[in-house]
Amino acid sequence: QAEAERAQGLLEIDEKNLPLIAQTYITNIDWEHEEKIIYKIGLSDFIELSPKITGSRWRLANQEINNGWITLNEEQNYSSKMKLSRLLRERIKQEIVNDANEISTKMPDEIKQKLEGVISTMSAEINRVSSEKIDLSGINRDDWPPCMKKAVLELSKGVNVNHYGRLFVASMAQTMNLPKEECVNFFKNAPDFNQETTTYQVNNIYDTGYKPAFCSKLKINACCAVSPGDDSLCDQEWMNHPLKYLKTKQKS
Repeated sequence: QAEAERAQGLLEIDEKNLPLIAQTYITNIDWEHEEKIIYKIGLSDFIELSPKITGSRWRLANQEINNGWITLNEEQNYSSKMKLSRLLRERIKQEIVNDANEISTKMPDEIKQKLEGVISTMSAEINRVSSEKIDLSGINRDDWPPCMKKAVLELSKGVNVNHYGRLFVASMAQTMNLPKEECVNFFKNAPDFNQETTTYQVNNIYDTGYKPAFCSKLKINACCAVSPGDDSLCDQEWMNHPLKYLKTKQKS
């Protein structure tokens, strides 16, 4: 999944090679040159790939269909090349899975046995973390950790928050189950705001489930908002992550 998502991100900015790679992975692909390149994909390819993607824009009933071709039209926040790259991600992911399955069939039994232990340990850890999760939806802004309040306030005032701070805001919004649109709006007043770019980056963070950084990392990257004595909860020795702050507020 991670490799396929990385490929999608690279394809979206590689306008030169995108058509060539699309021809490699998709049976029927074509494009028209207008103000921007508008891609078309064969109906059979679309039907094969789109059911694996969520969202109304990928439903067949919402497509422009003409003689067996589907036009990947431009949208305000989602370009034709972004749509094609998203479809290619599904085909690339399947290729990666096929390669992995082929390798696994040739793997010696002794290596398979060693991997079983690793997989068992990873599965147990995933289950442990999942069991510790609590519902963070509907959190009141008053309960936000100071670092989140600081970053969002600075963005609203047009301050050029650094990359680490922006990543933190988006990852916190994702963890708190805030709508993607609300997260994008946090960045509206940023000096370099671009609707399409910001929407793509936010979607990527939400899709990958990116988690917020620990307090130590936030301090190193000038994203911590408090000094000792400013917030009694932040002063606690065990308080080392913004999510602990949220969970403590929620429990109280």
